[in-house]
Amino acid sequence: MNIDPTCPICADDIETIDHLFWDCSVIKRVWSLAHQHGCVHPLPPQDGQASGHQLFTVYHHCKNPKDILKVAFLLWRIWKAQNAFVFKGDVVTLVRILIATKKGFAEWQIRTYMSEGFTSKGVFSSHPTSNFIVRWNAPSWICQT
Repeated sequence: MNIDPTCPICADDIETIDHLFWDCSVIKRVWSLAHQHGCVHPLPPQDGQASGHQLFTVYHHCKNPKDILKVAFLLWRIWKAQNAFVFKGDVVTLVRILIATKKGFAEWQIRTYMSEGFTSKGVFSSHPTSNFIVRWNAPSWICQT
């Protein structure tokens, strides 16, 4: 079986992990758009370094933990978009990746705040209300010790 090593998104270079997340011309525009819209700060370095070095540099320059999470969400959406393109034939668009990133991060924030004890009226409570807690009870056929 012959597998084409060319990047399926830009068709300009061999697909590697570094190319997928940092060097692909389409993905560079995703990072630029994300930076323009305040989704990530700072932009990853464009110095040809390996992914580990680029991630360390981005992590080092993030001023707050939420910035690190935004980068993680963007990397995840880039990965998902590439897989959707390869396996489903979905079109990769900059806006779609950015919107999915922002939506995923916003949902994560909401779920995190809810689990930390915000009431239904948006007021923080040191004791989370039962409206936000879902308990899982093991089915009776599972032996509980």
